[in-house]
Amino acid sequence: MRLVSAIFSVCILLFALALFLIVHPQSPLPPQWNPIKPLSVTDPITPLTSWKLRQTLGDDSLCRAALGTGAVFEDLPDFEQSEQCHIKPQVRLTSVGTAKVKPLNTRCQTALRMAMWQ
Repeated sequence: MRLVSAIFSVCILLFALALFLIVHPQSPLPPQWNPIKPLSVTDPITPLTSWKLRQTLGDDSLCRAALGTGAVFEDLPDFEQSEQCHIKPQVRLTSVGTAKVKPLNTRCQTALRMAMWQ
């Protein structure tokens, strides 16, 4: 019984330490390793990157914020020709990282994937 109690206590302590490292404003975790920090295109790739990217792609405002960390773009009004033919949310991408691109109107999610690939 003491062994189970000791293991439980250690697990609780480790959980509390992990929670502290994640949520403390001056966390020693680098942003790319912190699951509550937003995705940045310029951060090094980590095992958390694909999870952060999926979360970001699902929210238009997070997508624009992440895209702004590694690309130059302009917000445009949504384009909708029909329910099946639309560009929502629409951006005009003009550069990704150090690469200039011919101005391209596309979805924020597509532009963000391109910026992450760069």
